[in-house]
Amino acid sequence: MRFQGVIGAALLGSSALQHVAASMQPDVEGDIVNIDGDIVNAERLETRQSAPAKIPVTGVTGNGIQPRLELRTMQQQYPDMFNVFLLGLRSFMQVDQSDPLSYYQIAGIHGRPYVPWDGIGTAPGFGGGYCTHTSNMFLPWHRPYLALIEQELYKHVQKAAQSFPAGATRDKYVSAARNWRYPYWDWAATPCSGCKAFPALVSDQWATVTTPTGVQTIPNPLFRYDFHPVSVSDMVYNPFASWDVTKRYPSSWDASAGSQNNLLNPIFANSQVNFRDRLYNLFTNYNNFHQFGDSAWITASSTNADSLESLHDGIHSSVGNNGHMTYLDYAAFDPVFWLHHVMVDRSFALWQAIHTDSYVEPLAAVGSTFTYPAGTINDVNSGLTPFFKDAAGTNWTSADVRDTTTLGYTYPELQNGATASSVRAAINKLYGKNAVAASASVNVNVGTSTSSANPASSTTSKAASSTPANQPARAASKPSLSSIWRSRPVHIWSPWWKRDNMTGAPFYSMNGTNGTNGTDDYHHEYICNIVSQKFAMNGSYAVYVFLGNVSSNSTEELQLAPNLVGTYSVFSNMPSEDNHMMNMDLKITGTVPLTTSLLEKYESGELRSMLPTDVEPYLRKNLQWRVSKYDGGEVAVAQVPDLSLNVVQAQVTPAADETEFPQWGAFTALTSVTAGKAGGYSAQYWTCPEDGSPFDNSYSGESASPAPSAAAPYGNGTAASPVAPQGTAAGTGSASPYTPTTYTGAANILSMSGYAVALAAAALLI
Repeated sequence: MRFQGVIGAALLGSSALQHVAASMQPDVEGDIVNIDGDIVNAERLETRQSAPAKIPVTGVTGNGIQPRLELRTMQQQYPDMFNVFLLGLRSFMQVDQSDPLSYYQIAGIHGRPYVPWDGIGTAPGFGGGYCTHTSNMFLPWHRPYLALIEQELYKHVQKAAQSFPAGATRDKYVSAARNWRYPYWDWAATPCSGCKAFPALVSDQWATVTTPTGVQTIPNPLFRYDFHPVSVSDMVYNPFASWDVTKRYPSSWDASAGSQNNLLNPIFANSQVNFRDRLYNLFTNYNNFHQFGDSAWITASSTNADSLESLHDGIHSSVGNNGHMTYLDYAAFDPVFWLHHVMVDRSFALWQAIHTDSYVEPLAAVGSTFTYPAGTINDVNSGLTPFFKDAAGTNWTSADVRDTTTLGYTYPELQNGATASSVRAAINKLYGKNAVAASASVNVNVGTSTSSANPASSTTSKAASSTPANQPARAASKPSLSSIWRSRPVHIWSPWWKRDNMTGAPFYSMNGTNGTNGTDDYHHEYICNIVSQKFAMNGSYAVYVFLGNVSSNSTEELQLAPNLVGTYSVFSNMPSEDNHMMNMDLKITGTVPLTTSLLEKYESGELRSMLPTDVEPYLRKNLQWRVSKYDGGEVAVAQVPDLSLNVVQAQVTPAADETEFPQWGAFTALTSVTAGKAGGYSAQYWTCPEDGSPFDNSYSGESASPAPSAAAPYGNGTAASPVAPQGTAAGTGSASPYTPTTYTGAANILSMSGYAVALAAAALLI
């Protein structure tokens, strides 16, 4: 179809996009038609609907259950398989875009072009593509989606292997291709030796491969997808309607922008530990499927505010950095999308192996998709549209895909008779902070000292001796946690000397009190809970959390700041009349774990102890946050709808051995840390669901310097000096100690009251 006129500039003001379709004039080859009040291009609709009536999604069949491997593991340990993977993917990407089983059309199921695939049409009041974000079907829905692209790409991988000359060479590649499954990119594990946090395998523009005619350098199919051609009617918005290849961290939003993959590695290196901490917290402290799986805010709670979906959002936004991966509509066209989502599915599968008794329960959809309007009550038997199990048109359901082997794949940690204990051990090894030491040796001899006392416990500094009586004195020469570990000959998993998976240190004086307060059986975990609106900012945005001053407001520098603790990213969309998202009241939640950064402050001497009586005033003075859109512009915190940050802490008892997880205790809210600041604590969002009691936002002790008012443009400093430390005037002054606030709620309990409210609300809508 041809369109008259020139595609306009992308921006309205500094961030909104021009809606290209509004200025399109259809010619005789196609028309713009109205379906249930939504504008759809008739030619594209006809093309998609002309596909075979029902396309069975089976996954790879015919060679048993094979594991999906980590990308770098495949490249290093199975190079022949990796070679035919690249050849097959390049071939797959070249399939005509009008083919319903092309890379292009399968990618288009996720978001745009908002037209039916395999005959599954839209519902009134739909919102975007088929993908079920912020839904109890988020994780199950992606299983048949990944299986679909896996089964189609598998065909191209086999053809690539068969293309080699007959003989030993062909046999080698055919053997390697037979067991291929889609690899995953593990963005949470510590990168292998010589590996980058953002892998070179996806960031290098060129790849060297062996072809039937010899070794060649080809465009790396993991680097980008080349549209052939880019369709204005499908992409709708500039610059996406002008870019003929997928972009990561684009240098601008001009048609000529280039990808800046080289800038992504330092960004991921700066956030990798926080990604790991979030994933480990999800594995160890979330035993309810809905809390673990999706990011929708259902009812106010201090417990379990994170989700695998929220963590997944952060990877999307960081990879894209205002390119395709940053936006729901366009993300699936970037080839890294599939590597990322296989990792998400793997995390889901590992969690399932431990929590076999929790899965999809009836819940009202808080957002809309192409087939499910908001308010629809979806359950384990709801169709995962548009995916069919057979040619007769039987939809896959969440019940059908609970077991990955149904679709012909598994993961390495789930092979060889895996049990819940063996999976926990694998998670501890990969994502617990003692992973390196545990993988090096089972028995570790780190010295000859057998004393359990801190050798510096009797010496205090002048600063420590002048501290208030209710605070523990700080050692003048306190050994680091790592040096404590090296000084004692212990078995890593000895039950009488517990090593803390969450801090990477032996469980010795974890509270920073030199073993004098009798609390060595646990340590304190600190988390910043965050809630905000998903679709209220005209695109994706992020909340950056820091300890200490922030010297810049640019998105690039915020992501690279050395004192960045972590990022809460909102994976959103461009609002338009054909997705109804701008009118959705859809609140989501996530977290930024604080403990690792606080331990660094403790080791450096900046933080007196890890006890709440010291941590709460420290955070009140030093915790800062910024909000920025990925187009580079900072957003005033007070202007972000429903944004609220609240710090909580829990006592955590370490695991007795490598096959167990740490045990989390009840959460306590440290509301004074953020109360009274723009984007800070609000009882509207952080009321505990277990008994309905709001958190007490009062605190005892001397008053600190006044916090910025909610009307101030930033939640971190004064209006005149947005980079001043929080809780101080122009960056000066000190905070007094406070006792933790009073509410304590039990962890790991689904709010049935909130669940009932959601069901009741949904019932009124349908």
